[in-house]
Amino acid sequence: MDLSLALLRRGYHALAEERGRHDDADTFAARLLGRHALVLRGADGARVFYDTERVSRVGSVPPPLAGLIFGSGAMHGLDGREHDVRKHLFLDVLDDEAVERLVAVVAERLRDRLVESAGREVDLFALLVEVYGDSVLRWAGVPSHERQRSSLARQMAAIVDGFGGSPRAYARGWAARAHLDRWAGRLVAAQRRSGRTGDATPLARIASLPVPARTAGVELLNLLRPTVAVAWPATWAVVELLRDADLAAQVRGSAGELVRRRVAHEVRRVRPFVPALAGRARIAFTHDGLSVRPGDRLVLDVVGTDTDPAHWSAPDRFDPQRFTDAEPDAYAFVPQGGGCPRNGHRCPGEPLTVRIVEATLEEVGRYDLVSGDPELPDQPMTRMPRRPGPTGRLVLTAR
Repeated sequence: MDLSLALLRRGYHALAEERGRHDDADTFAARLLGRHALVLRGADGARVFYDTERVSRVGSVPPPLAGLIFGSGAMHGLDGREHDVRKHLFLDVLDDEAVERLVAVVAERLRDRLVESAGREVDLFALLVEVYGDSVLRWAGVPSHERQRSSLARQMAAIVDGFGGSPRAYARGWAARAHLDRWAGRLVAAQRRSGRTGDATPLARIASLPVPARTAGVELLNLLRPTVAVAWPATWAVVELLRDADLAAQVRGSAGELVRRRVAHEVRRVRPFVPALAGRARIAFTHDGLSVRPGDRLVLDVVGTDTDPAHWSAPDRFDPQRFTDAEPDAYAFVPQGGGCPRNGHRCPGEPLTVRIVEATLEEVGRYDLVSGDPELPDQPMTRMPRRPGPTGRLVLTAR
């Protein structure tokens, strides 16, 4: 079966099932969108996948998905100098100081919303979507009122929710994409007309890109949307507190800061957004005894790499303690890409993701949590991206 169909039908299980037909090999040949493909797992496979001399991102993601999640003309589909220029702008906009400013806004807004919600049933996922969207729009310098910020946040979440193959979610995602592309393009054009070229806001800096206003608007959304998307791992992290009272106590304890970081890493390891990433071979080469020709597809098994038994002990167990002694390896841990953010394709927003999850655990950890569904069921593994089901009946009680 073509891997595209396998992924649509079996979701996060697809590559593991295909690998089972190849004696659990780290590398095996397959077909993706009708083309010869090589599936890679593990740190060595990730090093190959993120070798920009051998693998290109251009045209690697099918347009129906790339257009939805990244937008037309986004840096995610670029290589070489053009990719590097835009990537460095994102890295500069998301430097350590800027990240901490945004995290402070998130913490303040979340604290206020949790106080309002205490003692009542709350859909935590929906609440986090709105809080993160409201916060990043304020931080980015986007002129908007509160009701508009909530609507924009929900639309950005709809884009993320739409890429996984559900026809209804996909249609909602594209409707949101079309609206947000127009909105962001107008916003960039207005910023340029204002003459405030020296503004230091993220909006102004992205508006300064030497590209059409619509393309700059797409890149603005690629700064805003991933922040809203942190609602997925953050919600999963809170569910782990519900499942493990000892972990919840550790999050609130004297070593809480360290524990929250470990949880943020571990929840992204076991609950990645996507099961796989794709690239195209630039040149002919051989890996693990298998040949690749120019134009062939390379598929990085994200789930398989993040649970590779050659690197992770008891890989299917949720265990934040595995990050006690060291930060994650750049190639064995790829929930947001691999390698170095500055000269590779690792997400420049990964540190922000970690800090927002940490801040969310700190704020939610101030409450006792009770789920209306003690079984805490997950969405099926065929649903991409997955998010936990019981959060719509979560009751928070102040400690």
